Amino acid sequence: MTGKPIQDLGGLHIMTAEDIPRFAACTAEAYRGYPLFDHLFGPAYNPSAVETIFGASMRCSRGLLGVSDTAAADAVALFLPPGAKGPSTAGFLAHGGLGLLVSAGLGTVRRLSTYESYCKEVMGRHTDGDTWYLFNLCVRPECQGKGLSSKVMRPVLEHIGDRGQRCYLETQKGSNVGLYEHLGFEVAEEGTVPGSDIPHFAMVWESGRR
Repeated sequence: MTGKPIQDLGGLHIMTAEDIPRFAACTAEAYRGYPLFDHLFGPAYNPSAVETIFGASMRCSRGLLGVSDTAAADAVALFLPPGAKGPSTAGFLAHGGLGLLVSAGLGTVRRLSTYESYCKEVMGRHTDGDTWYLFNLCVRPECQGKGLSSKVMRPVLEHIGDRGQRCYLETQKGSNVGLYEHLGFEVAEEGTVPGSDIPHFAMVWESGRR
């Protein structure tokens, strides 16, 4: 394969196990007011539950690439490369997800399960065995508007493009679509999150379209 080593991504900080609490905390702060999480954790946003979900998911995912602008993790991006194993139900529960049942309640768990099934269905129509998955991209609220999203995304997209591969993501906020289009993604499908009126955008980045 061509391209830079995964250890050299434009000076980005690459996540280790010790970084997971900071990455999860950044995520919980960044998603406050995000329509999907208001729906999943209604009637009120639950930052503790979001932190639990992402912390447990990071701990039990095999092959996950996490990057941030610095070790302080003001901007975070999580990628699953082709062949990597995302969080399983058993692994999620074993790595802290069981606490979600207590903190968020069964209603949240049901909505999460429905949403996950929907995502897998849509994702299956637009990915193949050579596609990376952008699992999460977030920036702490006080650091937004400073170009940090591009800073953590572009080196990884360059790494993906050097290998002639693709990247897939989903977002539930229309204002994010322009950001991702600026990075080279295109909308592949638009739908609605089950049980809500929240839009769901599936987007794909192709190395040939850079």
